[in-house]
Amino acid sequence: MPIFMNPPNLNAMRVICISLSLLLFSTTSMLAQDLKIVVEPAELTLDVEKNAQLKAKVVDAQGNEVSGQQLFFYSRKGKALEVDSTGLVTAHLPGEHQLIIIAPRTAGGERLRLNYPVKVNYPPISEIKIEEVPSQMYAGTTLRLQVTVMDEMN
Repeated sequence: MPIFMNPPNLNAMRVICISLSLLLFSTTSMLAQDLKIVVEPAELTLDVEKNAQLKAKVVDAQGNEVSGQQLFFYSRKGKALEVDSTGLVTAHLPGEHQLIIIAPRTAGGERLRLNYPVKVNYPPISEIKIEEVPSQMYAGTTLRLQVTVMDEMN
């Protein structure tokens, strides 16, 4: 009787085939999932009209850089936060903004994307004006005052 016809060996062969299939599948998906984009600095806070250079790269699960990966930088709010193809970021308006960094195709055929938050500080207040203050005010009344707050950017 041939060895593969013996029922105990047939079950063993099934287990081995299933195990190899699972190992192959998990290795393939693990390669694609373990790649990520990392950026230096990890967080960025800028003042208005200041800039900073980002350094981004694709790394594997061990933190080793994956060579040959092209990265694209993108800002959805170009008037508020500008970024060029090298990762040079220039802040134009204060607030919380996001850059998008994309690796269009990795070695595993996956596309990677990272939303990178950038905080732009509000400029300091330079002046507070209260317009047309009445010469007489009475207790228990309310006034509609027009207040203008000016920052260093005007």
